[in-house]
Amino acid sequence: MYNLKKFKNKKTYNSSFAPWGKIIPPGIVINKDGSLMSVILYRGPDLDNETPDRLNIITMQINDLIMTQLTSGYVIYFEAAREIVNDYDNDVYFPDDITKEIDNRRKLMFTNTHNFVSKYYLTLYYYPPTDTENKIKNFMLENNNDQNNLSINDYIEKFKNKIDTFTISLKEIGLPFVEVADSNELITYLHNCISNKKHKIIMPDKQNQFIDEKQNIDLLDEPPLIDNLIWDTPLIGGFNPKLGNEYLKVIVPLIFPQNSFFGMFNSLNMLDFEYRWVTRFFCMNKQDSLEALDTYNKGWKGKVVPVTKAIKEMIFGHPDIDGGVNENALSKVEEIKEAKFNVGEDKILYGYYSLIVLVKDKDKTLAEAKAKEVLQLFVNMGINAKIEDINAVDAYFSTLPGNIYNHIRRPMINTINLIHMVPITNIWAGEKRNKHLNAPPLIYTKTIGNTPFRLNLHIGDVGHSMVIGPTGSGKSVHLCLIEAQFRKYKDAQVFVFDKGASSKVITTAVGGDFFDLGSEESTNSISFQPFAKVNSDRELSWLLEWLCDYLIQENLKITPEIKQTIHNALLDMRTYQGQHKHLLTMSTFVSTLQSETLRRAFEPLTSDGAFGKIFDSDRENLKFSSWQSFEMENLMNTKSIVGPTLMYLFHRIEEALDGRPTIIVLDECWTFFNNPSFSKKIKEWLKVLRKYNASVIFATQSLADIKNSDIFNTILDSCSSRIFLPNPNIYSGDNQDLYKSFGLNDKKIQIIGTAIPKRQYYYDSIMGSRLYELALDKFTLAYVAVNKKDLIYANKIINKHGKENFNKYWREYKGV
Repeated sequence: MYNLKKFKNKKTYNSSFAPWGKIIPPGIVINKDGSLMSVILYRGPDLDNETPDRLNIITMQINDLIMTQLTSGYVIYFEAAREIVNDYDNDVYFPDDITKEIDNRRKLMFTNTHNFVSKYYLTLYYYPPTDTENKIKNFMLENNNDQNNLSINDYIEKFKNKIDTFTISLKEIGLPFVEVADSNELITYLHNCISNKKHKIIMPDKQNQFIDEKQNIDLLDEPPLIDNLIWDTPLIGGFNPKLGNEYLKVIVPLIFPQNSFFGMFNSLNMLDFEYRWVTRFFCMNKQDSLEALDTYNKGWKGKVVPVTKAIKEMIFGHPDIDGGVNENALSKVEEIKEAKFNVGEDKILYGYYSLIVLVKDKDKTLAEAKAKEVLQLFVNMGINAKIEDINAVDAYFSTLPGNIYNHIRRPMINTINLIHMVPITNIWAGEKRNKHLNAPPLIYTKTIGNTPFRLNLHIGDVGHSMVIGPTGSGKSVHLCLIEAQFRKYKDAQVFVFDKGASSKVITTAVGGDFFDLGSEESTNSISFQPFAKVNSDRELSWLLEWLCDYLIQENLKITPEIKQTIHNALLDMRTYQGQHKHLLTMSTFVSTLQSETLRRAFEPLTSDGAFGKIFDSDRENLKFSSWQSFEMENLMNTKSIVGPTLMYLFHRIEEALDGRPTIIVLDECWTFFNNPSFSKKIKEWLKVLRKYNASVIFATQSLADIKNSDIFNTILDSCSSRIFLPNPNIYSGDNQDLYKSFGLNDKKIQIIGTAIPKRQYYYDSIMGSRLYELALDKFTLAYVAVNKKDLIYANKIINKHGKENFNKYWREYKGV
């Protein structure tokens, strides 16, 4: 006979302690006690990047929001869940060995170190009036469909509207990210509160179970009770409770200091281990706040005069001069008087507050060490705190959103104190994915607090960016790394307009094409055949505009007659097709012109002129690969040819755009802004490039180059992402005002001024701001950090061994 007893024994998962009943779309929990709650995902301001004035404004705005929208019956939870992250997305498509190796080394570095990010959850809980509460309980437990449910549905709809209004208000305040959790995000969050097995959970329903309609399977129309659905980890109580196989430590403050300030507990964001930091606040309206303060007032008033003094005065019938007054109690009475005045003036409200930090570890000693580190943080702030023992399990249950019954430590604080002490400040880690490309972030970098910073240039579908900073601050290194890492995106294209050949090594290493524009000696010189496609009406229109722009640059006024003469010559060029296509040259075009004035004007572009080697070729040797770099330094020395060359190259690049991810890097972009023909078209081009999934990166050594440009506002509006290099001279002259014109506040300017050159960079966008480091290894540095000596040796390798053998000899030279 089998002994079936051991099969009948079940672990206790304590699901009965979970307050949650059902989840109904679009993300509302109907709790077992008849209450309703919903979770908002959010990210608060980065304390490092905000000025005190801005933080004060945020404080007052959130205070007004709580006072006007949350009344008695509401409980609000704020949670920061710090989690380890060592993920490094693998959906990359590097087409060459060098950029693939660079990324592999970065992956190894980031996955072999402990990095942490914090996720933030705000839970709004509402306990309805008694009659509605009973109806909701019946609805949840019995699935009644009688007429009473109409009022219940109305009530749920009102709660939904409250959530929507509250969320919109948070967005209007300016929090960087606010979004109501959907049903799947909600159940995943609740599961992670009670389980060691963190993973995504999808709510069971007909839609996402993929059940064939023909199968005879009965699926419930009503949402299931979720407590048993998600409670998969047993809780063991006692003085040293365990959640599953992990020891659970609960740290709680006992007494708070007299004054609070925004981001008071921001130091918790620096910890290098996982935790849950949960704040709970029972809201009260004005009347309830005043009544609670009155109760406190009575208690302290009774302590102002010591009992012995009162007895003496009663016995002897005269005042006891020597008895004294309790000064502490008197001070408290005055504080309460002031608090009541502020409540009466609608400046603040009061509520009951609790703060708990939970840490876990399989090793009891390590769990205790983590708890002591948190405890020490509180002690350093002058806060008396303790690691709970007998009250540990009760305190743990109080951290579950919707559980309003557990935990005895609930001091009364005002709404300003609350905002100062909730987990609202944030070390921004960047977006986990490039949402526009549905791909990994561009570059994984490092920042403070054991937190990674995931650098993305795209904000929505806009990837146009700026990289700005003084000479010697690391601009070229960062640009080369951006170019190399951009190759991770499928079918990516890279176009670089360089100055000083800083991109030559990485371009050659990946098998790209490096063209030295305007060079007489370089084997990488380039020549164009602009009229090769003149048979196309679209191309003819472009040629007409391009040639007229050149004449304007040469100070010739464009008249209708001149335009018609050029147009006629272009039509005549169409006769040279087939075996005569080699005659589609600049010289042929000039000889076709029926105007001596125009022939003289265009002569510099022919073989008889200074720039014939560029524009008077009988074949187009500009062939695009997935990576090409154009060295501009020699060309920049001849301003008259810069405009036509750039216009032509951008025209050809535009033809190559077909939706593949593309970046166009313009190093020392002042060259482009100083050219009238180019600058007047750049606004239109930026729109066109964005349409074809291409992003322009403007880079320069000086902010003034962009600020003094006629298209400054266009560039500023178009470039959603801006990277600033360290500048120790940021407070010299007019520099500070110059930086402010780029939307930087005093705190951000200070960060840029104190950052370390060639090591740190500052990213700024509407999504957030962050000081970060590239964390480059020796192998990567060998390809992205190139000096003049390196370039000389690189040219020797290319000339002696050819491009195909470049990496072999370059790695020997660099010792990598």
